[in-house]
Amino acid sequence: MMSRTSNDEFEEMEYEVRDVDQETVVSRRMRREESMQDIVNDAEKRIEQIIYEFVYNLEVSGTEASREVSYCREILSQDEKFMKVVEEIYKNRHKGFEAGYKKLTDSN
Repeated sequence: MMSRTSNDEFEEMEYEVRDVDQETVVSRRMRREESMQDIVNDAEKRIEQIIYEFVYNLEVSGTEASREVSYCREILSQDEKFMKVVEEIYKNRHKGFEAGYKKLTDSN
């Protein structure tokens, strides 16, 4: 089957047809690498969200932080790989949020 791309060219795509629960389902056949990349990208986003919420909750727990939270904070703050990810999340999300916030407040 031919499909039109965004720059008005045509690309041949493969589809597969399957019967699922008494219905015929047509889906685009993905190469194994594409399928795996989608899974990896989704996992990265989910992990980033968990890290973001963890870091945010460090502030929310404030001075009442339990020993367990204090211990986690101490260990993770020394982990270079973890801190690199935290820094990237901070740069990407904070700047994006700030830009969106400015657009919202400038329009009023």
